Amino acid sequence: MDQIECTKIALTVNEKKMIIFVHNYIKEKMKMSEEQAKQINDLRKEVSKATGVDEATIARIVAEFNKTGNVTSSEQGHRPSKDFQVEYMNAVHELILSANRNGLPLSLRDIVFELSELGFVISKAQLARDENPNEEV
Repeated sequence: MDQIECTKIALTVNEKKMIIFVHNYIKEKMKMSEEQAKQINDLRKEVSKATGVDEATIARIVAEFNKTGNVTSSEQGHRPSKDFQVEYMNAVHELILSANRNGLPLSLRDIVFELSELGFVISKAQLARDENPNEEV
């Protein structure tokens, strides 16, 4: 069988459920119990081969399912909406203008903290990229 190219994408709830079904099916076929740790790695490898999903992802999905009894949609891979981007950049510019008016020093760390107070969760690196899109950070 040809190797499936692995790409980093967010899995939907249905894709995660499919992985759980394949995991349970292969587990039944292997007739293994939860205590057989060596076979768990073999199980992950088999599920990975069958689904084309990396073993570490299989482990995370199964752990989530074992812990909660359910799977949820991944947040990774979803870009913020244009409205969020505009509101976020307006908040950044307002913070900078306010600091300049009051003669206060302002660092990326300060801006990130103030943004989190306003409900915008963003990293310093992302803020730097957004403020200087043509420069390498």
